[in-house]
Amino acid sequence: MNDYRRVLSYFYGQPWALERSKFDEIEAILLARAAGERLSDEEIRARIGQGQRPPLALWDIEAEAFLAADGQGVTERRQVVSVIGVYGVITHRASMFTQTSGLASAEGIQSRVRAAASDPGVTSIVLDVDSPGGSVFGIQELAAEIRAARAQKPVKGIANAMAGSAGYWILAQADESFVTPSGQVGSVGIFVEHEDRSEANAKAGIKITTITYGKNKMLGSPNEPLSDEARAELEKRVSDYGQAFEEDVAKGRTSAARRMTAAKVRSEFGQGLMFGAAEAVERGMVDRIGMMDEVLRRAGGRTKAPAVVAAEAPKLEPAADAERLAAVARIRGL
Repeated sequence: MNDYRRVLSYFYGQPWALERSKFDEIEAILLARAAGERLSDEEIRARIGQGQRPPLALWDIEAEAFLAADGQGVTERRQVVSVIGVYGVITHRASMFTQTSGLASAEGIQSRVRAAASDPGVTSIVLDVDSPGGSVFGIQELAAEIRAARAQKPVKGIANAMAGSAGYWILAQADESFVTPSGQVGSVGIFVEHEDRSEANAKAGIKITTITYGKNKMLGSPNEPLSDEARAELEKRVSDYGQAFEEDVAKGRTSAARRMTAAKVRSEFGQGLMFGAAEAVERGMVDRIGMMDEVLRRAGGRTKAPAVVAAEAPKLEPAADAERLAAVARIRGL
């Protein structure tokens, strides 16, 4: 129980770019664990969503044209579109808990974007987003990585079907973004919660004495009511991340044909609301309503779907293998 109390303190103390309903689901799991309830990995995934999906099948509809043009057979590596999945609640770094509990990591997505951008066999990148958001940590760095990738090759994104909060933060960095007809995007905003355990501790006969070096070291402690100073500090932290969110969305949604500002994001993107496909397009949050096959065609610059390979998540192995693990998956069966 004490271990999960520490986890809860971390959970309540950090800023989130996450849909509120998903935050409540995760909170319920942690509270249940703190109370002694044990959930299997399958039960956790059922409650917070499946973060991992099976790899996309490869589109091979152009093989016949390749063979017809080359009587000797295909001798060169095929050019592909790399599809990078952003599925489930987003954490900062990959961990065993991330893999077993249906979570994604900003660090893992960033490594796949970087690898795809530098791979000469990849013509373009598609971000396949189905996420309610997550932790703010690592998202600014990931957003910058996606914008840098845009300077090397086209980056398309699709809310398939949800891009909420940090999920939308990521989607907005694509040079062209889509949402499925039944999909939704938005929840632009940040929040943090403070847990006040002081009354519960008093009822349980628990008295906690804290000794600190540094007068602000324990600002926001869950073992005491939130002071004015602690509230001001938390508000500042939330505001800083919220402004960074709006600025990144503005940078991502700005193109040669469209200028976006943080002020416009703040005034027209809902300040925490989610929007259906039609309204999201009307507000300028995404460019088009469409399905994955259309995104793939536009990403490949063709009327037919191009060959596609799913960029796989790196497995948890020693850090020395990080570069190898970040490499884009090779084309299979060609």
